[in-house]
Amino acid sequence: MTDITFRKAKADRVLFALFLVVAVAAFAWTFTFPKPAMRGYPGAGLFPQLILVAMALFCISGLWRNIMVSRAIAKGAPAPDGFDAEIRLRADALTTTVVGLGLFVALLQFAGMEPAVFLYLGIALYMRTRRAVLSLACAVLGTAGVYFIFVQALGVHLPLMVLPRYPGWW
Repeated sequence: MTDITFRKAKADRVLFALFLVVAVAAFAWTFTFPKPAMRGYPGAGLFPQLILVAMALFCISGLWRNIMVSRAIAKGAPAPDGFDAEIRLRADALTTTVVGLGLFVALLQFAGMEPAVFLYLGIALYMRTRRAVLSLACAVLGTAGVYFIFVQALGVHLPLMVLPRYPGWW
């Protein structure tokens, strides 16, 4: 199995640019969200728009820094530690990531949020650490965190199968 090798600086530029394009496209898409029913209410697109603006600003600042450091290096300045490091990636890492996310989406659709998040976190951490107890504990805590933050605190509609949408203790 061969490894994929690339420069960190170039990978940063490509990823910052890609995520900037995604942020701009997603921001434009938020204007199709339902309009507010009450006058003066910000509507369904406000929270996603705030996140996407922050994401775009982060990408712009990352691109700016990368370009400025690259120019300084071209003029003879020393490179910051790890700026132009060589990154080696296992050849099957991209395939594993795409398959894992595809299975997560399918499981989310057919089995619900709880098993999808639990299995994704547990399997991903186990594959990285080979520590079953740690993986199990993190999967339970991660699933509980997603449930309380997104379903209970933010009111995001996720496909729940086990946990209640409106618990009696609230």
